[in-house]
This record gives sequence, structure tokens and C-alpha cells, in this order.
Amino acid sequence: MLERMKKIDHGSLPWIQDKLQTDRMDRFFKAYTATGDSGKLMIGTTAAFLLFKKTRVAGLTAGLALANEAILTNLIIKPLFKRDRPWITLEDFDPLIFEDDPNSFPSGHTGAAFSVAMACMRTFSRRWGKFISMVMATLMGFSRMYVGVHFLSDVTAGAIIGLISGISADKMVKMIAARRK
Repeated sequence: MLERMKKIDHGSLPWIQDKLQTDRMDRFFKAYTATGDSGKLMIGTTAAFLLFKKTRVAGLTAGLALANEAILTNLIIKPLFKRDRPWITLEDFDPLIFEDDPNSFPSGHTGAAFSVAMACMRTFSRRWGKFISMVMATLMGFSRMYVGVHFLSDVTAGAIIGLISGISADKMVKMIAARRK
């Protein structure tokens, strides 16, 4: 099973480079993935939600989800696994960007994006808001592979951690709300 996953991981990034990369897409995905640096997009989105009464619960849920995801990813899992980035592992592979953090597993950008997306899924009433949040999270995950800083399994694990973080944050917010009544 691990050998098969490794084969998929090691084959997917060169395939993306060979089949999908274009100058226009390079510019888009480099810019989009940069919005996740230091949590800029997700923290900004969360802060914007907190400003308005109608989206305040989503903001609180997203904030807790981001905290859950950051603790799990950056303080527990990344230091535990210490998986090398693709450019270290793959021969003749040139990423579009480099990361200072040498640890690849799991993708923190993807985890943060999916934690906020799940907070939106659990708190928004309108389908278009739910849809847009999931599209943005999926794009973040794909962007991490496109620019060559994460393997598919890194992104998949980040998405799962983000989804779990969003669900647990929603449960915490609902539990707090129930106690306040």
C-alpha cells in the first residue's frame, strides 16, 4: 500500500509539470498559493466573517477550526513525520517555488483552506457560499501540487485534517452556544 502511494506521489508531480503547466497557469497558481502563506487568505476571511452579525458564527467556527488545524499540522504531525519536500526527494524535479519549512507532510495551506471551508459548510445556509468555499479549498490543495511543494498524499492528509478540524470546531461552537442558553 505504501509503495503504491509513493508511486502515485512521485508520478503525479512530474505529470502535472509535463501536462498542465503553462505560463498563464504558473502565474495564477503561484499567486493563489501565496495567499495561503502565513494563513493570509484564511485568517483574513475569518476576520471578515467576524465583522458581520450574519456571518459571525462562521467566523468563530473558522477561527477555532484554523487553530485546531494549525496545532495538529504544525505542532504535532509535521515534526513527527519530517517528510522531505518533493524537490529533495524527486530527481530532476524543479518546483515553481520553494518553502523554508523542509517538512512536506501534511500540507498546512490545504489544511487551513479546508478547515475554513468546512466551517462554511457547517454554518452557511446558502449553497453558493458552501460551494465557493469548497472550490477555493480544492484550488489551494491543487495549487500546492502545481507549484511543486507537496505530494498528493500531503494535500490529501491536509484536506482530511482541515475537514476534521472544521467539524470539531462546529461541534465546539454549538456546545458553547447550548451551554449559554
